[in-house]
Amino acid sequence: MGAVSGGMGGGSAELAKQSGYGPVGQVAAGLAGGLAPMGALALGKAAVSGGAKFLKDLIQPTSPEKIGKVLVSQTDDPQLLAQNLTNKEQFVPGSFPSAGEVSLDPKFIASQRAFENLHPGEMAAFRGANTAARSQYLDEIAGTPEAVKSAIENRYKTTNPLYESASKQPLSNAAIKDVLDSIDDNLTKVGTRTEAGKELLALKNNILKSDRSTQGPIIQLYREARDRAQKTSELTGAYPAAVRGVVKPTVKKLGIGLETQNPELAEANRQFRDMSKPIREMETLQDIQGRALKGAHDVAGNQGMRLPVLENLLRGDSAEELRKAISSEQFKRLENLQKDLARQSTMQAYRPSGSDTAANAIVDSAINNLVSTAIKKVPVFGEGILSSRTAGFNKALGEAYSNPETARNAILAALKELQKEAIPAKLKREMANILTGGALGASAAVSERPKLTDTIKGKK
Repeated sequence: MGAVSGGMGGGSAELAKQSGYGPVGQVAAGLAGGLAPMGALALGKAAVSGGAKFLKDLIQPTSPEKIGKVLVSQTDDPQLLAQNLTNKEQFVPGSFPSAGEVSLDPKFIASQRAFENLHPGEMAAFRGANTAARSQYLDEIAGTPEAVKSAIENRYKTTNPLYESASKQPLSNAAIKDVLDSIDDNLTKVGTRTEAGKELLALKNNILKSDRSTQGPIIQLYREARDRAQKTSELTGAYPAAVRGVVKPTVKKLGIGLETQNPELAEANRQFRDMSKPIREMETLQDIQGRALKGAHDVAGNQGMRLPVLENLLRGDSAEELRKAISSEQFKRLENLQKDLARQSTMQAYRPSGSDTAANAIVDSAINNLVSTAIKKVPVFGEGILSSRTAGFNKALGEAYSNPETARNAILAALKELQKEAIPAKLKREMANILTGGALGASAAVSERPKLTDTIKGKK
């Protein structure tokens, strides 16, 4: 068998020489032809058709061209796909789009989705980095619970002495009467059995029962009602809407009435409002953070954000109230987070034609076909090499799916390579004649003849 192998190796080298290949191609053909007796001529043919490139493919199975071939196989328009992969708009610093997310190609999206189903670990670092970037982006504006607590304590230390001083001032019943009349008017609109009506009725009863020798008790009622109405109005639903519509304006009217006869109260309220703004922003954003950070964990253990939470907050009446509670820059950040999450969700939400299982099988087949091309031509190489090549290929393919620019370069390289891969017609005829002319004699390799013929005729 060794003699057969050596002879076939020499034949491969001679064929390469006759076909016009240079010294490197002849050496490659000779080496390849001598590697495996069972498939010597097939391997020699592969070396002849590829020259030194054949050896490079064995040593470096993860070349851009090979990666690109898988990507090209998963699109109907590789040129358009390459063009779309230049769209790398970044919404959140440190969170980058994957190739599928910017491809605008349903077939390609299905390809990447299937790859991630089959090999989730290959893109774990990419997904984890994006998740961490989003969390940091929100952390930067939301602050911490400790920061909120410290700000509240500082506000109390600053404004409480002012409120205590204002509480000693005499009370004018005229301001109180205006507020009580306003409460009665609103009660006729909302009724006494609604939640908002109950809130107004309680405020009225507390005013009537309070000691009005000084402003102290009324100021205390005002402060409690103000804080309660503010928190409730930031929520969603019918009751918060009613609070915004009737309770909060009534409480505000009470405060204005008191301020007109008490400059110290006016100053206390001014400082309270100024110091409350950043507190309200942090509380609002931390509430959003708590509700949004309940998404599924990725393979790296990072907890994702829930897109529906942000979508509900950033539309309609909720968006209008949110704009009042936070700054325009903070609102813009939430919009950027929504856009970033929405783009990623295309991978989870998209459903290719057929089942996920079918899509997985198609992609797995495409990967294995391209990874093991040379090995399939020479079965004696064995599964060990195939396994090693596949692992390296999957890693490189994961890197391409994780970076649109890498994917684009691979596609362009593959398209360029595919244009060069046509075997000259003369060489095809010579190889076909050798195979059909019985050059293999009675060796065991004869059993491979139909497969080798198909290969040379260009079947993948």
